[in-house]
Amino acid sequence: MKKYLIVVWKWTLNWIVNEGQKILDNNSAFIDFIGQGSKFEVKVESGGNIEDELKFIGFTKSNSYDNSKSYTSSDITTECNNIFKNEENQILLLLHSNEPDRFNEKEKNEILRGFAGKKLKARLFFGGTGKVYEKLIDESQTYFLKNAINNPKNKDSFSIKRANFLEVWDWYWNKLELENLKRDIINLWLPLAIDIQGLSEVEESRRQNYLKEIFNELDKNDYVKNLSDGWEEVKKILLPDDDKKEVLDKKYQLAPDEKKKVSFPVEITAENLKKFVKENWSLKKNNPKDPNFLPNWLQEVVTIINKKINESA
Repeated sequence: MKKYLIVVWKWTLNWIVNEGQKILDNNSAFIDFIGQGSKFEVKVESGGNIEDELKFIGFTKSNSYDNSKSYTSSDITTECNNIFKNEENQILLLLHSNEPDRFNEKEKNEILRGFAGKKLKARLFFGGTGKVYEKLIDESQTYFLKNAINNPKNKDSFSIKRANFLEVWDWYWNKLELENLKRDIINLWLPLAIDIQGLSEVEESRRQNYLKEIFNELDKNDYVKNLSDGWEEVKKILLPDDDKKEVLDKKYQLAPDEKKKVSFPVEITAENLKKFVKENWSLKKNNPKDPNFLPNWLQEVVTIINKKINESA
């Protein structure tokens, strides 16, 4: 298995050249140094018995002031198809979405759909802002494109430092995935958790009317469908039904007891949720800390994810 980091950004060469102790006069010379065309590869420092595990590919411009877009979703799809001739390979794709590259959510999702079931993750990033950009070139850090070049004057041993590559990979492949999942889980479940918290606190005389309001919301097709579809997407990452479908690196995967805590107890349908709400609000009366009380469950899920992110730092 090999890890491929593909960066599609017109300034990629500039950063590697600048941080490679500015050994070359211009980008054209650098392309001649490592290969012709707008696609180039840079070796990653070897790591003992897994020398060829890590690969870096860049799509860039020989002239960074050329404002045309010379690479497309089709170019990237072709590259990914070649890589996935070995189905165990992993690809992390970073797409620049400012001018002139202009990659957007639609293009990103089209690429992902074309490789459904493959180990491919794609992120959009914007020049100057956002975690993707900061992790690439943050002035205060030593990440992938900052002080990351070995032996810049020797073409044969010119390479990206292994530790830099792995730190960037770890962030985008695992930590950012968990950060996004945490956000998605909160967005999915917080409205219902607030309603159940409200049911547990409202006056008895008003509880039935409150319950009817919640049921009316659950009867809206989009509400239950969005909740069900969103939760299925979360489960693909946090709760895969087969060990072979695990996407996160091992140290970020949930342990069996954590998976049990994170699992939602019923199939998500309108009728099941109505029954769940009717029963769940009263759990707090007997034990305010009952882990099955939905607000407590949601808090525990967030805690488990935060623990995975922080313990693996």
